[in-house]
Amino acid sequence: MKKTLLYIISITFLVSCNQKPELNRKDVKSVPEYLINAIQTKDTLSFLKLFDYTLDPNISDSLAVKNLNLRNFGQAYETFKDQEVEYIAYDTKDGLEGGQIIDDSSLNIYVKVNEIFYKLRLTHHTAKDENYFLIFYLNNLSSECDLIKDKPYQPSSMALFPNLNWDSFNGYVFNNVNAVFNNLTEYDIEKIKFRLTIENSEKIVFKQTIISEEPIYKGDIKGINIEELRGVNAGFLLKRGNFDWDIEVLEVEPKPEINPCAKIESLKNKK
Repeated sequence: MKKTLLYIISITFLVSCNQKPELNRKDVKSVPEYLINAIQTKDTLSFLKLFDYTLDPNISDSLAVKNLNLRNFGQAYETFKDQEVEYIAYDTKDGLEGGQIIDDSSLNIYVKVNEIFYKLRLTHHTAKDENYFLIFYLNNLSSECDLIKDKPYQPSSMALFPNLNWDSFNGYVFNNVNAVFNNLTEYDIEKIKFRLTIENSEKIVFKQTIISEEPIYKGDIKGINIEELRGVNAGFLLKRGNFDWDIEVLEVEPKPEINPCAKIESLKNKK
C-alpha cells in the first residue's frame, strides 16, 4: 500500500512540475515563474504576451522595441540554457546606475545561476493595472558589482547638472569662477573630482582636474570656487557663446549604498 501511495505522489509531482505556469494579469506574483519558464523553454510566444507596446506614447517604432526584447530574451536563454535557475525574489523598487536614480516603475526579478546573481527587469510595470510591460532587460548583478568595486563612482551629468559661473576683470581676465553642481542624487556628496575645460576655436585656455572636499548635500546647489583660474587672461571677451566649457565628473565619494553589491548581499539574506 505504501509503495502504491508513494508512486502516485511522485507522478503527481512530476506532472505538476511539467505544467506550464500561467500568467495572471491581476497577480504580479505569477510573473516571475512565468517569465523564467518562458526563457528556459525558449517559448517566444509566451514571452511576447508580457508586452504592450502602447504603454509609452512617445515610442513610435514598436517593432524596434519588440526586436530589442527578443534580442534580450535570446541572451537570457543562452545564459540560462541547461542551467538550474534559482528564483530568489522580486521587487518594484530599484536603484539604477549605482543608485543615483530610484526606479519604482519596473518589476525586477532576481535569480541566481551558478553562484551568479541576475536581475530580470520588466519596465513600465505601473503603466497599467494589469501585468503588461514594455521592455525586458537582463542585468548581471555580479558583474556590475565587480565593476563598481573596481571603478570610481561617476553619477551622470543629469544627476549633478554642472554649470559654470564667472566674473571678469576688464572683460578678458577671469576673476571669480565657480563650478556649480545641483545634487539631484539620493546621497550627500563628501568629495568630488572633476575636470574643467575652457576653450574656443583657437586654443584651450584651461584644462585641469579639480578635487574638492566641500560637501554637497542631497538636493543642494553648491558652487566650488576655481582659484586656479583667478587672473587668467583668456585673450578674448569672456561672454557666453564666445567660448566653450565642459565639466566632466570623474569621481564622487562616498559610493552609494544602493548598488549591485548591496543588492546581492540583501538577496543572500533572503535565502
